[in-house]
Amino acid sequence: MKKFIDYGRLDDAADLLEEMKFHKIHPNTPVFTTLIGGCADAGNFAGAMRFYNALKKYGLKPDARTFSCLFKAVAKGLDSSATMEKVESLKAEMSRYGITPSLILQNAMLSVRPLSHTLSLCVSPM
Repeated sequence: MKKFIDYGRLDDAADLLEEMKFHKIHPNTPVFTTLIGGCADAGNFAGAMRFYNALKKYGLKPDARTFSCLFKAVAKGLDSSATMEKVESLKAEMSRYGITPSLILQNAMLSVRPLSHTLSLCVSPM
């Protein structure tokens, strides 16, 4: 799946996920995170959220890397009017899952700062 993403073939990676489901192979968090990251790289915020919601539907728990990819998707795929609301929503989700921002995750959150026009949105305590 990662190779499809690396070569910009997100549709093929999504097809592979469907094939996994067809063969009763249950994807795990890293599989969904890879797809979310591919969407983020492509600036496809809606796709990233679709895979994030599928991850939750499978009863899987997102990890710090998942949220890092989601913040990247916000930074690359949303206009500034929706940025603040989505960042706050993702921060609340992180808190619900007991994830505290690591240095890497804080860096991903800071990548949203130019869009949000406020530093406090990205670094305020959870």
